[in-house]
Amino acid sequence: MTIVGVHLTKMTAARNVKSAAEKVGINNNISVKDVASHDFSLGKSTQQGLKFSFTFNCTYTPDLGTIDLEGDVLFLGDETETARVQKEWSDSKKLPADFAEPILNAALMRCNIQAIKLSTDMGLPSPVPLPRIEKKVMKTEPPKAKAK
Repeated sequence: MTIVGVHLTKMTAARNVKSAAEKVGINNNISVKDVASHDFSLGKSTQQGLKFSFTFNCTYTPDLGTIDLEGDVLFLGDETETARVQKEWSDSKKLPADFAEPILNAALMRCNIQAIKLSTDMGLPSPVPLPRIEKKVMKTEPPKAKAK
């Protein structure tokens, strides 16, 4: 299984004019909305692959704003793999477990990076907790008296 690329096709961000609340909730959601065959031209040959179309949504509560992204994950695999995935998708609109994790993680990595950029531009909190350096308070205890 080879993920060839992740491409974003649509980006929408909105910040509501309301003043920011003290407690902001952030809900991120990603889902695959379609799986289609995709042919890759490799030199003079063509190889079978799949295109997983996805949507990513970040909602800020209480009604502070939204970030919506859409895109595709391109996958290159052999015919038996692609046929199995397409059959399961057409039967149940679900991905096989061995495909769901890497496909969604590839899309999520790309979307989180873009959502952080958009949230900064729109004046919204980061949708992903960023690392922070915090000063630790050293707890000092008085020296213990020595026993005689």
